[in-house]
Amino acid sequence: MAQIRRKTIDPAARKYLTFAREHGIGLSWNYYERMLPQDGFGRMGLTCSTCAMGPCRLNPFARTEEKTVCGFTTADLVYHRLMDWMEKPSYYTENHIESLLNAAREACAEKHKEGWDGTTSVGMGVLDPERINICAEGVSIEALDELTEYAALHREVAENAGARGFKIALVGEICSRRDTVAAQGDIEFAMLTGLVDAYLIGNRTPNLGKNVAAHYHTAVMGTNLKPDEILQRAAQAFQKRDPKKVRPDSASAIIRVRSWAQIIRKTALYDKVVLIGGGSNVKQTVDEILKNMVEKFADAGIGCMVFGNAAAALVKYDLIGEHVYCGSGYLSEALVYQEQLKDKVAAIFIPELSCGDDIARALTLGDAGFPVMTATELPVEGNHALADEIHKRILCGTKEDFDRKVHEIIGY
Repeated sequence: MAQIRRKTIDPAARKYLTFAREHGIGLSWNYYERMLPQDGFGRMGLTCSTCAMGPCRLNPFARTEEKTVCGFTTADLVYHRLMDWMEKPSYYTENHIESLLNAAREACAEKHKEGWDGTTSVGMGVLDPERINICAEGVSIEALDELTEYAALHREVAENAGARGFKIALVGEICSRRDTVAAQGDIEFAMLTGLVDAYLIGNRTPNLGKNVAAHYHTAVMGTNLKPDEILQRAAQAFQKRDPKKVRPDSASAIIRVRSWAQIIRKTALYDKVVLIGGGSNVKQTVDEILKNMVEKFADAGIGCMVFGNAAAALVKYDLIGEHVYCGSGYLSEALVYQEQLKDKVAAIFIPELSCGDDIARALTLGDAGFPVMTATELPVEGNHALADEIHKRILCGTKEDFDRKVHEIIGY
């Protein structure tokens, strides 16, 4: 039980972690623990496997500047690693930080949309035992709208497979037009219900569900497939669903989702607000910093504007409500353009930074003048000059640093 508490503070996770252990199903925590200690060069951003002449790594303690086979310096390697995270081409440049910031702003602009007001259901209870459940992670809402429209026009694909229709749900994001099955770190648990027939994955997220999918009937697919192919493969997987492996979970909650325009209007109610996002990171006790600080801010009457995976995680603790507002994943991108809020936003917290979208948001918001803080180690320490520029925009801290910052904002 002590080991489980170190993995996540979510009490509902215990049954899933115990079940996976008893049935020999490897989860992300298992794989992380087995490979410890992690490669120190990689943690500092000093490895490269771009070409067949590598992999290369550079010694951060060398007395003279070292270079890879093709001439990359430590600054080049750190730069390339962050650009890879954001899925941006890392062209040759003499100004690494400028190129990183341009790439981050471009990544955020790609997602900048107003969003929709409305309600949505969040939790594993959204999985429907009588429907073909497709869970999508890291997939654009526009692509899912197209898939949903196609599914509505081709309901017979589901009916021919013996299902009542299709259920398409998000993972790790919140949107009023789509239910969310789980926060990013909980997708493995959703898989363990035996009700996920298809797992549709994009490129910018960890896609942890692959760990469990191999033990079930679940079809894992990329976004390169056409809608008809996705539905056909999902229907075929549904027909292989094993009733003996089905363990439904009824946990779900209906929450209000606000567009960024609504969220910004809500900030008028407060002298200061905080913005909170981020994914799930197995290097930390999942949800611990997030839950603790939101509870303290809400108790102090400080407005918390949460988005994306952070919002999905907070639903588990019934924290979306008074002083805690759920916005769409586009909220952070939209905030960049709100100059009038810079004096009101006390801090932007992304404690469990985990993917390219997170680093793009953090860099863009930090460069726009907002104080951004994460508890996640960034692979930038291999080059002091570039690390200093990154840390001017993103403060990396510990749990204790977060506690001190929370108390500073609250005023005690």
